[in-house]
Amino acid sequence: HKAIRRQRQMCKETVADNCKEVIAVHTVQPGETLWSIAEDYYCAEAECFEAFKYRVSADNAALTAGDRYLQPGDQLYIRYYVNQ
Repeated sequence: HKAIRRQRQMCKETVADNCKEVIAVHTVQPGETLWSIAEDYYCAEAECFEAFKYRVSADNAALTAGDRYLQPGDQLYIRYYVNQ
């Protein structure tokens, strides 16, 4: 996690003024990974991808704890940004 924290510190710290936060519940489909799902919700104008991936991972830590992998049917909570 140290590498992720360092990368996150290099990203811009604030979200663009023209973006608003939205929360989605995403049901995992066969073949999806945490990162492939995150890419679908990412808004480049809002924040750096490394910071976004870190937040998605932290918000759903219980689903990927230990050696557990995402399973079809798992529900992820994704806080992401859209342009207003």
